[in-house]
Amino acid sequence: MTAHHLATPSVAQDSAERGTSSVPRFAVLLRFAPIVATLLIMAAATGDPAPGDAWIGRALQHVPLGWLPANAAVFLARPWVLFVAWCVGAVAALRSRDWRLVAAAVLVLIALSVNPILKELFARPRPGAHELIIRRAADGFGFPSGHTSSATLMYGYAALALASVVPPCIARLCIGAASAAIGLIAFERVYDGAHWPSDVVGGFTSGALLVAGCMTLGSLVASRILGYNRGQPASGQNPLRTQCRRVGPRVGVNPIPRSGRAAARAPNRRRRSERVHGIEPGTAAADDGHLPAV
Repeated sequence: MTAHHLATPSVAQDSAERGTSSVPRFAVLLRFAPIVATLLIMAAATGDPAPGDAWIGRALQHVPLGWLPANAAVFLARPWVLFVAWCVGAVAALRSRDWRLVAAAVLVLIALSVNPILKELFARPRPGAHELIIRRAADGFGFPSGHTSSATLMYGYAALALASVVPPCIARLCIGAASAAIGLIAFERVYDGAHWPSDVVGGFTSGALLVAGCMTLGSLVASRILGYNRGQPASGQNPLRTQCRRVGPRVGVNPIPRSGRAAARAPNRRRRSERVHGIEPGTAAADDGHLPAV
């Protein structure tokens, strides 16, 4: 079976870029992140809660059965759970030999150290007991939220890494699951009285900007230093094997192409024709399959 029967260049190229197409669409939302970050920085620079923080915070703290998503968020925000999510994305990047994502995985771990620096820079206090209900006490400054920023970094990277190597339907599920986890953690931080709503919005914004920066810098490192180009197989990888594996589900139920099935049936048709014409099997012309003239 030839490479043409297994995958044409256009189909192979579409399959190679199948997962990466969902990432730029998702990254379009990051264009609004600098605007939101600027507004939050202006609000946090005063050291006071942003307009609407108290009202929104009290409303979220009185959500019926709010303890259910809050307890789930406490589990999702545990450091080892975040690390497992990061490992899933890193393993997917290694298995696909996408060195852009591998480099981004290392940069995401380094970016976790940015949030403590931002907290010391803004030095914005957390809500007090006279402002919100304190269900879980927390130390240190509040802006931006460290839990929300870390969750956005780790879950966001894992979702984008998986979205680059899986079909679009599964990619949407990964991004949706990561968004739900980040949203639950952001809700829990306000529900338990550890942060103002603007703190968690600032944490999400800073985390999203850091993820975008890690992905961009990872692509730069992979292309300039490692010589990796998107859409090309990694060094030492068989391009034909890569194409066969990627387009395998698209071939259909019967993997034999139409021309191959016709060639397989040709000897049977020749033998039936010889029997019909009373010709001894094997005396017909073998080069083109035609019967001798009578």
